[in-house]
Amino acid sequence: MLDIQSAQYALLMNRPAVRLNIEGKEAYLCDMRRPLLDQGYVYLISMAPDYDWEELLPALVVPPLPGLSAEAMRLRGITDDEGVLRIARIFQQTLDEKPERFQPGKDVSED
Repeated sequence: MLDIQSAQYALLMNRPAVRLNIEGKEAYLCDMRRPLLDQGYVYLISMAPDYDWEELLPALVVPPLPGLSAEAMRLRGITDDEGVLRIARIFQQTLDEKPERFQPGKDVSED
């Protein structure tokens, strides 16, 4: 399980995102790929020049996903961590159902 120290709404390149502090490293969630999220996976994005989540996280084999792939895929930079998925689902639900609650700097845990 990843150690999530904080999760706040943010803007990344003027797009809604969540800025996470995971084990002392910054990660972003944005532009969710619904088929992946629905199956329990989410990409972590790094803007740091000295690390990349594709290198930090182990590769995961994802089963075939309707609308995305007819075959299993080996992907890097994704996680199936329950804490990250919970935050990603709150973020997606906020954007879908209560976009007025999206406020950069606000803790995701408030939603």
